[in-house]
Amino acid sequence: MSEERDPMDPTTEKKQPTFEERIDDLTLKVDRQRQLLDRTENQIRMLDAALGKTMGMLQGTAKMASIVLDFLDWKFGERWDRGARKEYTRRVELGNKRLELLDKARKAYDLDEQEKTDVVRELHELARELGTMIMDVREVVLLYTNTGDVMAAVDYLEEVRSQGVPPEIESLVEQLLYRCQDLAEKAGDESLKARAAALMKPGN
Repeated sequence: MSEERDPMDPTTEKKQPTFEERIDDLTLKVDRQRQLLDRTENQIRMLDAALGKTMGMLQGTAKMASIVLDFLDWKFGERWDRGARKEYTRRVELGNKRLELLDKARKAYDLDEQEKTDVVRELHELARELGTMIMDVREVVLLYTNTGDVMAAVDYLEEVRSQGVPPEIESLVEQLLYRCQDLAEKAGDESLKARAAALMKPGN
């Protein structure tokens, strides 16, 4: 009669799974993965359906809003909103024009002298109207100085200073003022040089 081996004895060898047991284990893992994949696909389908429904609702809302606006225009005249929609549309168009001009200003080497002058003057006016003078200071001032109109560059910087310069672009404004001073000095225009110097931050 053979002696039973204690399963807690470390010398007892582990029973190796049979081939069938390994197949069963792999099959179980595959089934679990398939179930996870099915749940993921169902979630994707639900999200897709929800997105489609949301898009449909947005389109319906836009259509309804259009109908309501058309009715209000018919009932009260096109000025019932005091021109708010028209002004918004106009400013969007001006904003797009500004971006186009900024792109041209950054590629000034592609422009002839007259085009540079036209671009910078229009950009100056748009920046003033849209309230983007501080944002556009680099492009406008560099293009003004590129065309030799240092006085217009100083005028622009003076407007910017009057609006208050954020600390993050103070260094840029000072560099542009130094450039204007240097060009004014080379041109022998001491009064313009003094104007640019007066716009420097105290202590610089």
